[in-house]
Amino acid sequence: MFTSERLRFRAFQQTDKDHILELYNDPRVSVYITHGFVVPVNAERIEHIWKMISDAVMFCMVEELETGSVVGFSVFLPVSEQKSRNSSWGVALSPSHWHKGYGEEIGKFMVDYAFRHLASHRVSLTVVDGNDRAIALYKR
Repeated sequence: MFTSERLRFRAFQQTDKDHILELYNDPRVSVYITHGFVVPVNAERIEHIWKMISDAVMFCMVEELETGSVVGFSVFLPVSEQKSRNSSWGVALSPSHWHKGYGEEIGKFMVDYAFRHLASHRVSLTVVDGNDRAIALYKR
């Protein structure tokens, strides 16, 4: 378990499944974190998400230190050539936690972690066109 100024980064637990389903079923979030069509995801259609979690180099549930409220998740996805020492980073936040500076705080922590502890040479991410707030954040 890791912490930043206001957030805790911890391992995924089975009790987090409902939080993950909420993110993937909120069209304000799912449009930016899914490939293909935005459709409702139920427990039977979620195998690909569990595979992503289990295959991740690091998958963290992110929660507020003060309240314990789940903010979202952040992940380092596996890259095709590990020897390149590149990291592919992803993040998803619950809309109730938008506009609080958490995206920037998570980004700073994860990028620092990638370079210091995963020995990454490069951290990359993919941003969906139209996610203007994320693009502005990543340019900083």
